Formats: sequence, C-alpha cells, structure tokens
Amino acid sequence: MSEANKAVVNRFVVEFQCKRDVSVCLELTADDFVDHTPWEPGQDDKQSVIDGHRPLFDAFPDLWFHVVQQFSEGDHVITHKRLTGTHRAEFGGVPATGRSIDFQYADIVRVRDGQVVEHWMFFDQLGLMAQLTG
Repeated sequence: MSEANKAVVNRFVVEFQCKRDVSVCLELTADDFVDHTPWEPGQDDKQSVIDGHRPLFDAFPDLWFHVVQQFSEGDHVITHKRLTGTHRAEFGGVPATGRSIDFQYADIVRVRDGQVVEHWMFFDQLGLMAQLTG
C-alpha cells in the first residue's frame, strides 16, 4: 500500500504541479478532501486545490516541483520538495522581479483508495518572500 500511495503523490506532483494538468488534480483529489493548511480558510474541496496553486503557477510560469525525499507509512505520505522557478508576475503583493527562486517545503498527505483525502503543508514563506524582495 505504501508504494501505491507514493505513486499517487508522485503522479500529483509531476502531472498536476509540474505539468499543470488540472484533470489529474480533479481525479486524484477526493470529494471529501480536507486541507489542514488551506491557502484561504474554509477552502476544502477540489477547486480550492487548483485555486491554491494558481497564484504560484501565474507568478512562476516555469515553476518546477522536485521531490527531494519521500517517506510513506500506512496511508500517509511525507514529501520533501524543492521548488525552483522565475518570478514573472505579482506574488504575495510583490511585483514581478525576474528573480530565480529556490525554496523547500514539506507536505503530508493521507491517501485513500488512490486519492488524496487530507493535506498538511509546512514551508518557509518568509524565506521565499526574502528571495523575491532581495
């Protein structure tokens, strides 16, 4: 089960987060999805996952999600990711700078029957903003 759950998460990373295939996000996110670290409070559905990524996709059109490490136990998958890209549009109130960004974060997802049902995310938002503002 652990390997199958990791495969679900890796497909989500590559096909949705890297390649922007929204249909994969819709397929791999459960109808009863709960985000414990939502971009906006109270946003716990498939569309909120897409909407939560949109500011990143818009601001960093070449954003790439690199899987650094991944661990799985039971129905939980922990993924340590490194994100790289170029700041081409406003993000977090900061106008486009053309600067390259490189930051890391980790997330935990719970997978059930081949779909993501819960998500927790941890990242250094201050470090990212420091890269953007110089």
